[in-house]
Amino acid sequence: MSHIVQIQTEVRDPIAVIAACLRLNLPQPLQGKFQLFSIEVAGLGVQLPSWRYPVV
Repeated sequence: MSHIVQIQTEVRDPIAVIAACLRLNLPQPLQGKFQLFSIEVAGLGVQLPSWRYPVV
């Protein structure tokens, strides 16, 4: 079963997100639009291992 959880936050330093992804051996984040079920969201997306949709 999948769920969409919304957490409101503000990322001010995308370089810090890139560094965190490198440190955690995650793919580099991508800036863009992402399809989550029936909605489209925009922002910085990170694809986590074994997750169908990215964290945006």
